[in-house]
Amino acid sequence: MALANLSNNSIIKVTTVGGSTAAIAVTGGTEQPFPKVFKNQPSFYAEHDGTNHQVTIASGATVKINYWDLQDFDTLSSVPTGGSGFFKAPHFGIYQFNIQIMFSSMALTGNDRIDMYVYRTNNSGVGNATGYIHHELFQGQSGWNGTSGASIFPTIRTSFTYQLGEDDLIEVRVKNSTGVPITTYGGSAYTKWSGGLMK
Repeated sequence: MALANLSNNSIIKVTTVGGSTAAIAVTGGTEQPFPKVFKNQPSFYAEHDGTNHQVTIASGATVKINYWDLQDFDTLSSVPTGGSGFFKAPHFGIYQFNIQIMFSSMALTGNDRIDMYVYRTNNSGVGNATGYIHHELFQGQSGWNGTSGASIFPTIRTSFTYQLGEDDLIEVRVKNSTGVPITTYGGSAYTKWSGGLMK
């Protein structure tokens, strides 16, 4: 890598360093290298294909939500379509995620709950080991029952940030504790997630 001496308040434009736009190094007495991404910032918005691939979860079961096939954008192809159902981090950094899961109409009582877990597979060795990194739930209330016409469309939403390493995987799982099978709502735009690299 070539070095250049810069006077105070100099302005430089970096196009490539060593043939790559992915990294630069700054020296000021001691070398302080740091990664920089100049384009193709990883970000995505994907909806679950509830028309062709509704997910039914038996009572007591925990199931991964997959078939995020309706994608408005996925800048680095980080969310594969089909049954894999995960986000793959292309870079180390802090990521923001937003998730919504909606279920078909049903009656819930105060003892019923639906839990959503965000699960990380640690392929990079950065931070904590593989496991659940975020949890949200939908809790029923007394008086919600079918005989009184109080059936609802249970919906779980969450937003969170988390540090990931390169090639770490993120997936969404749902645990059903309602006593009856539950099914994701048909169609699109009801179950969806989005995210991207913040820094």
